[in-house]
Order: sequence, then structure tokens, then C-alpha cells
Amino acid sequence: MADNVEIQGIEFQIKENSDSAVASLEKLQNTLVRLKTATSGGVSALRTTARQLDSLNKALENTSSKDSEDPVIDQRAEKSE
Repeated sequence: MADNVEIQGIEFQIKENSDSAVASLEKLQNTLVRLKTATSGGVSALRTTARQLDSLNKALENTSSKDSEDPVIDQRAEKSE
């Protein structure tokens, strides 16, 4: 009887582990599908993304340099010091 309970316990552990493995494999599959979709444009898509990020970076740099030249912002900075 004790052997039967032990075997059932081991079977339960195996089932639980295999369910977890299946769930992990499904997550991996979904991640790989998203990666494939994101990179489906190949090098040209990556170049486009890099250009867009560069443009955004330049726009942010221009915004921050304009803010430092704004007298209203400079006055606020002086008041807070």
C-alpha cells in the first residue's frame, strides 16, 4: 500500500513538472514568434528603426537645449535654488 502511494506521488510530481515544462515551452514559442515578427524586416527594418531613434534623440537634445535658453525656466531655476 505504501509503495502504491509513493508511486502515485511520483506520478503526480511528473505530471506537475511536465505541465510546467509545456507552459514554459509555450511561452518560449510565443516569445520567438514575437521576435520573428519584430525582425521580419531584416536589416532594412533595423536601419529604419535606428534612423527613427536617432531623429528622436536629436529632437530631445534640441528640446533640452531650448529649455536652458528660456528665461522663464532660468528664473524658475534661480528661485528654486
